[in-house]
Amino acid sequence: EDVVYGHKDGMALTLDVIEPLADRSGIGLVLVSSGSWISMKDKYEELGLTVKLVVQPGGGHSQWPGIMDQYPIVWDWFQTHLK
Repeated sequence: EDVVYGHKDGMALTLDVIEPLADRSGIGLVLVSSGSWISMKDKYEELGLTVKLVVQPGGGHSQWPGIMDQYPIVWDWFQTHLK
């Protein structure tokens, strides 16, 4: 499931949510992807892990150090939505 957690320069900032199909372990992971992430979705689901995968915007918008601007935005989203 894609979730929009904010906007930057008119572009949606998104994260992917991987939820276990059954038996939640109560453990969550936050991962950051720059586009070369290899999915371990089945393994995370099997282990009962909830994963929030922060996807860095493409098209030249994810150049260093500019990508650091999105981390406070996603952190604020986590503080509001993951209670």
